[in-house]
Amino acid sequence: RDTRMFGPNIEVRRTISATLGGRSIQLADEVINRGDEPCPHGMLYHLNFGYPMLDEGARLIMGGRVCQRFGLAEQLTNNEQIERFKVIPAPSFDHRGSAESILVVEPAADPGLCRVGLLNQDRGIGVEVCYPHEQLPRLGAMLHCGPRGSYMAALEPFSGSIIGKAVDPHPESNRQLDPGASQNYDLRIIVHTEPESLEDMRKLDKPLVIDTGMAY
Repeated sequence: RDTRMFGPNIEVRRTISATLGGRSIQLADEVINRGDEPCPHGMLYHLNFGYPMLDEGARLIMGGRVCQRFGLAEQLTNNEQIERFKVIPAPSFDHRGSAESILVVEPAADPGLCRVGLLNQDRGIGVEVCYPHEQLPRLGAMLHCGPRGSYMAALEPFSGSIIGKAVDPHPESNRQLDPGASQNYDLRIIVHTEPESLEDMRKLDKPLVIDTGMAY
């Protein structure tokens, strides 16, 4: 529970489940506004990947409309450059210090289910993340491939905003929970190692497209 006097009173209930011997884990969260006023609301799941699964040539599996770019990703100005973002590079001097490349995407959902992840076919492993698009309508993707050991990628399905509604014109940024209201979130993480399932995961990849007609 997250609460303070004269402030928000938010309760989060989480159920974690898995099948013995299986390759997946399920998170089921319920966020409840226990206060007596509407409360701004957002939810973000931060999934970090590192070496050896994250390695040169591995690929982020995702697609959809790119609506925001930050850091080094601001230099990606066309769809071909944006598509190359998904292929993990070797450690780079461009990523020294705190430099990072971040995209915010409205992912493709089929049908209504987002399926994203990281695939390393050379090592024979993939991690898939599945969740309802309606619950988590945007996805953050971050790369930091530093030259001296700081080497990671993150996928961040989220609702609300990651930069704050004051500077985020996307309609999703103003999400609120009314008094007594609740919001459910369901997220499943699956590990793939069989050749057939790795190939099925590869087929989940969709193009990333900069939508120049969007205002956000």
